[in-house]
Amino acid sequence: MTPNETKMMHVAGPQALLTEAESLQLKQCLGEGPDETTRLTAGLAQKMLDMNDRVRVLLKHSLREKITAFLELYKEENGCGFSVPLSREEMAEYLGCDRSALSRELARMSGDGIIEYNRNSFKVLK
Repeated sequence: MTPNETKMMHVAGPQALLTEAESLQLKQCLGEGPDETTRLTAGLAQKMLDMNDRVRVLLKHSLREKITAFLELYKEENGCGFSVPLSREEMAEYLGCDRSALSRELARMSGDGIIEYNRNSFKVLK
């Protein structure tokens, strides 16, 4: 077991989190299949991965940490500059905070040189 996997097992909270290795293994099994059972299984597996990502974000303590973890989900897929397909209201709901608190923290993070953003386009600097 790697240090990250061991660390995750000691985190207070849901024990149903997948380790990084398990998430990767599940993602590799998500290929399009010829029958309905395979497509249904792939859909359910994708939903489970999405929920696992959300739990990982929500386990962070501060709003800044949650925002950073949330943005990392999109950064990994799309490189340096990327777009988030959620409105501020939807993003705040996903992160479990008020829209105004989200907007304030995004402005602080921008002022601290951590991110640049314009509407739904983001760039992580640090």
